[in-house]
Amino acid sequence: MKICWDSNPYNRPSVIEIEELLRLFILYENEEIKKQFDEAENIDIPKYNSINSISNKLHTS
Repeated sequence: MKICWDSNPYNRPSVIEIEELLRLFILYENEEIKKQFDEAENIDIPKYNSINSISNKLHTS
């Protein structure tokens, strides 16, 4: 972002360059989020059905 503030306008990125940087940033963020979802789906979490769990506790008491 600091490069956009350069006192010499010729050293500043063009709109096309800024657009490309934003696209890459968004793409990276989306890939990172997708990776986190994929990792979360691979975690082995026991499936609990709260209704069955409560029902079983009532019948065994």
